[in-house]
Amino acid sequence: MAVVEAVSPATSYLPLVALKDVFKIYKEGTTETVALRGASMELPRGRMTSLVGPSGSGKSTLLSLVAGLALPSAGQIVVDGTDISRLGESERARLRAERIGVVFQSGNLIPFLSAAENVELAMSIAGKRAGKQSRRERAREVLTELGLGSRLHHRPTQLSGGEVQRVAVAVALANDPDLLLADELTGELDSATAEQVIGILAEAWHQRELTVLLVTHNRDLAARADHRLRLVDGLVSAG
Repeated sequence: MAVVEAVSPATSYLPLVALKDVFKIYKEGTTETVALRGASMELPRGRMTSLVGPSGSGKSTLLSLVAGLALPSAGQIVVDGTDISRLGESERARLRAERIGVVFQSGNLIPFLSAAENVELAMSIAGKRAGKQSRRERAREVLTELGLGSRLHHRPTQLSGGEVQRVAVAVALANDPDLLLADELTGELDSATAEQVIGILAEAWHQRELTVLLVTHNRDLAARADHRLRLVDGLVSAG
């Protein structure tokens, strides 16, 4: 499978994201589970980074830390010069809404909202587009870009698995983020649909010059990235 080349050079020599000696320890009663044990990595600006590793290696934990959904037990998570582990919950939520798009394996859509309404909700939460009409037009634009122009008013239960994931990508892209995080984006899809979704993600990366972290157990999909990493025993190494 061919490696996707970046469209333009990185806008800065400094990485958009840097993890420095990050530990994550889960405690349940007297039992401790170490998910990350001094993990360090960088996400170069404007590039797609894949992160592979066996099940239970801490891939999803690492992604949740980069997204500011969880805090490390120790270490630094620096996003564009700011250590987000020192921010409060509301500050991390604001950063995530304005600058980070996240796509989960399950799609993470609101089931009783249409595809367009899910995208509009993401924009409303971020507060980037005050007018309802503007949000509606932007939702139509992004969904059409991802091949869903005829599915705007369908709810998640009325969509195929690949369409649900494309809507989830549209939600993540709605606010023009600098960073896109994808957690096992194609884990529940057949190989042909998975290839289609990854192709759409790669096209969005090209067009928008995004910084992307693709977390996957699929090495063929990981090979589509131009920067590859592995997570084993709580530590990150070159892929």
